[in-house]
Amino acid sequence: MRLTSLIALLALMVFPVFAAMAQTPAAKADQASIARWIRDLADGDFEAREKASNSLWKAGNAAEKALQEAAKSDDLEVKKRAQEILQKFAMGQLPDTPLVVLDLLGEFQAAIGDQPRRQAVLRKLLVEGKAGMAAVLRMARNEPEITRMALMDLLAQALPAAMGRLEATGQKESLDELMALIGPHGSIGAAHLTAWAAATDTLPGWLATAEKGDGRFATWPAVRRQQALMLLRRASGNLPGAIEVARKINAPNTSDVEALQIEQGAWADLAKVGPSDMNDPTHRAGLKVTFLRLAGKTKEFNESLDLLRELAGRDHDDGERLPYSAKAMLLNDQTEEGLKTLMATNHRSLAFEILAAQMRYKEAFALADAARKGMDRDLPELELVEARLRWLLGEKKRAAEIFDRQAVILVPGQEPPLFFEMLLENEIMAGRRDEACAHAARPFPTGELGDWKGRVFAKLYPEKTGDADAWWEHLANRAIPGGLAARLKLIGSILNATVTKPEARDLLAGVESRADMPEDLRLAAADLARRTGLAAEEERLLAKGKRAMSRIGLGDALARRDDWAGALKAYDAAETLEPGDPLVQILRAVALDHLGRKAEAQSARSLARRIPLGFDGVRSRLVQELMRRGLVELAGDHSKLLLVCTKPGSYEAGNAQRFIAQDMARRDRFLEAAAGQQKALFRIMGRDVSFIYPTAYVSVPALMHRLQARGLLAAGKVDEALSEMKTCQKLMPRDVELPILVYDALVRINRKPDADALYGSTLTAHEELIRDYPECAWARNGAAWMMACCRRDLDRAVVHARKAIEINPESPGYRDTLAEALFQKGEKAAALEEIRKAVAMDPRRVYYRKQLARIEAGNASAQRPDENDDE
Repeated sequence: MRLTSLIALLALMVFPVFAAMAQTPAAKADQASIARWIRDLADGDFEAREKASNSLWKAGNAAEKALQEAAKSDDLEVKKRAQEILQKFAMGQLPDTPLVVLDLLGEFQAAIGDQPRRQAVLRKLLVEGKAGMAAVLRMARNEPEITRMALMDLLAQALPAAMGRLEATGQKESLDELMALIGPHGSIGAAHLTAWAAATDTLPGWLATAEKGDGRFATWPAVRRQQALMLLRRASGNLPGAIEVARKINAPNTSDVEALQIEQGAWADLAKVGPSDMNDPTHRAGLKVTFLRLAGKTKEFNESLDLLRELAGRDHDDGERLPYSAKAMLLNDQTEEGLKTLMATNHRSLAFEILAAQMRYKEAFALADAARKGMDRDLPELELVEARLRWLLGEKKRAAEIFDRQAVILVPGQEPPLFFEMLLENEIMAGRRDEACAHAARPFPTGELGDWKGRVFAKLYPEKTGDADAWWEHLANRAIPGGLAARLKLIGSILNATVTKPEARDLLAGVESRADMPEDLRLAAADLARRTGLAAEEERLLAKGKRAMSRIGLGDALARRDDWAGALKAYDAAETLEPGDPLVQILRAVALDHLGRKAEAQSARSLARRIPLGFDGVRSRLVQELMRRGLVELAGDHSKLLLVCTKPGSYEAGNAQRFIAQDMARRDRFLEAAAGQQKALFRIMGRDVSFIYPTAYVSVPALMHRLQARGLLAAGKVDEALSEMKTCQKLMPRDVELPILVYDALVRINRKPDADALYGSTLTAHEELIRDYPECAWARNGAAWMMACCRRDLDRAVVHARKAIEINPESPGYRDTLAEALFQKGEKAAALEEIRKAVAMDPRRVYYRKQLARIEAGNASAQRPDENDDE
């Protein structure tokens, strides 16, 4: 028998004896009696020994010191019995412990090796009032060192689901003690403690105690206390202090020091010392160049570029498909240098994408022509990117020829070639959904995708693969004329809600007729119902759901029609089904606010801050969900909580910086937004992370310069702002976002000639593009949007917007542009008609609903909602 099995068996054998004891009155626990019972543990009579054990256990805490001495006895019987009783005390099995808690403790002991079951038992213990928490605290204090970390991990995972009940029963002090016990264990323990301190607004107290090293920190190992102190100082805003501690912890490794200096924006110090990576010369050179640029050391920056150029010749890929030297050049505004490196390392398709992002189409197409003449090895990839671009520019016939020529290689029944997924991806990005489905089906004449299903779905239905899976299984036995291609097209139409309302009703009826409806299908069907305007069907589906997500969806549906009492009931049901979701608490708070129950709403919001502890992935997903729902102020608050619990320099730390930067931009704090975006960009400066889309290597640096320009204008530094605008235009010559952001600001400071020059040059570039590609819908939409936002040339804006819709009637964004142009012209009724179409086309998009409310209010000068609130 395995040792763990034996231990579990012994636990089951021993535990009922003590459970039975708990039902009898406690023995008189004077010290004389305790001493006598200790002596009786060695009695020659078995019944006397049993009685003594029973009496000592009933004496509880009063007997603990005497039992600890007895456990050192040379008498094996005395030692064994004392240790057994002390073990029960350590497990929280005291004479006044309620039976339900004793039962749970026994179940926990019996579940050795079964971590999910143990976690579930801990959750039950935590919600069993003060007795349950007392038992958990005893276990946490007394767990042997060898298994303590595992127990602390289980406790941290169990706490979120129990947090609401614990707070409702007034166990704040016990929670503080539990966090202090969890804190020194594992790589995430200090993060849990720091997040707890920040979320409960008790950071100063925890920090002061950690600085002294006394109180709850007195028993912590020195290195663990320093790790907590580093995070607590960082959370309090004392980055220099956090760096000081990090130097002590990490010497000679300075990775945390460097990451914290990046958070601080200590570019001069970083430029002076140099990067911490001593093993990768190209990575080190790329970081050094970046630090020098940000420190404003132009001469040294240019000299460091020479080393990066030299290293480019022997650079390797960074784990994705982009040479690191090219990445470093691009992210430091050296676009031409980056393009040269891409060309020299045979990454022509990436160079093509960068040229296209800068709207240098003649150069991009010349690059493709040269590759065709040379029959380069990356020609299929390059041609697919070219085809996508030509399609989006309106050259659909020529684009289709390229796509179809590549697809000819797909042979029914044979393994698809390497570029198969790239073909599907580029066709979907171009908007050729039906053609992509036909090409996806070609290699699979039997109608089954087999092991390829996940890969095909990832390209055909990006970000909706789960819903696609649900519909695929549901439609498996349905006869669909046209075979696999038609089945894939139908799923695409369902996911994009382009089926007609009668078709949607038919599909939903088929789902509701199932006796065994899977929950993922229920959610997918409810999404279709919502997007096709079938509210009754949506609510009916969600009301019968068995998962929290269904009840959240139901609450959202009821909230949309202002049934806040019903929404609250649905959110409460979600919490009951799957407790511990911070989003549910925030949604409860929204409903409670609408019902006038302000105090309860505030409690729910406060609970949502604490529930995720130091789990940065949970906090990151929460921020994204809040943004998607348009709850941007809360998203900003939770972004700060995310940052304090992340490891410095981690991917999620970069995510937090990006979220905070977006929040700063929404608050018109543009310089802070630019700085935050720059700090976030260091996620990409590593070897192991790259942008998904190569165009970001110019669009993200352009964003930072755009924000910097706007912030400098607000600070009255006009010449510096104009310099930033020039850099931005160099990176993205025809980008409309720059004039939209700075036009009014320039006019307000009496620099209208500069505003008009910027607007005019951008409009000229766009209209030249439209002349070259008259069927390019996005170019017309971009020009119209800039005109509307700058309140200039509104008649031309309407013409361009209407033409964009004519070319691509499926885009709700183009309807929004037309609505804004009409609104600025004073044609409110026509504007409302267009924005309502946008809302109907994408009812989940919060931005469109905010635009509708703004246009209904009738003030064309009112600030536009942020387009990125819910993306």
